[in-house]
Order: sequence, then C-alpha cells, then structure tokens
Amino acid sequence: MTESVQEVDGEELSYDVVIVGAGPAGLAAAIKIKQENVELTVVVIEKGATVGAHILSGAAIDPTPLDELLPSWRTDPDCPLKTAVTADRFLFLTKRSGIRIPHAFCPRCSRTATASSARLETSASGWPVGPKPWV
Repeated sequence: MTESVQEVDGEELSYDVVIVGAGPAGLAAAIKIKQENVELTVVVIEKGATVGAHILSGAAIDPTPLDELLPSWRTDPDCPLKTAVTADRFLFLTKRSGIRIPHAFCPRCSRTATASSARLETSASGWPVGPKPWV
C-alpha cells in the first residue's frame, strides 16, 4: 500500500513538554512540572472545546491531592470547588419514594468537596491556568 504525505504550510510550535489530555492527571502533571521548573514550556492538548467539556454532571472530590499540589486552592476565589460535603445518603429510588442503602455498601463522601460541571466549564478558562501563587 502506498501512503501519500501532504505537506501543510503552517506555524511550528516548540515545547519542552507536551501532555495529552486535560483530565485530572494531565493537569496535575502540567502544574507539577511548572512548579518544579518554571522555565520549561508546557502545553496540554485536549480534544474537548474546553477543559471539563466531557464531564457529565459533577463529582465528589477528595481534596487531599489538591492540598498537596496546590496548597492555596481553598482561598482562591476563582476555584470552582465551593461546597464541602458534610453528610451523605444513598437511596434506591422507586416510583414514589426511596429506600435508604446502608453505608457499608456505598462509598464515603464526607470530607470531600463537590464540583459541578457548570462551575468547572465556566471557570475552565481561568482556573488553574494563569498567574497563581502556586506556580
């Protein structure tokens, strides 16, 4: 089989580090690399139109890794994580009511923070990208 290669005239960009995917691991890697060496040029490539474009509804997030990676995230007014989980309850829903499921069969969500996809999508252009005290 013969393959044809078509040359495209365009701008060539050069980076020290290229990270594919703006999910939690990709963004954490980019932040950590810049924290370790601010001179490196880092780019994150994401197939979605914005960071968080693939999130369906939201999440309960364990804040411990965020505390380690971005110690000042809790005081950042642009941070999309605003609500701490203080209690959790799981229900099996029927047509007219719900039956409570014992915690032994469910993940614990207390001591986590919640994130809604709407907040993440609207803040995606400003958090955590940009000049922040942790970079």
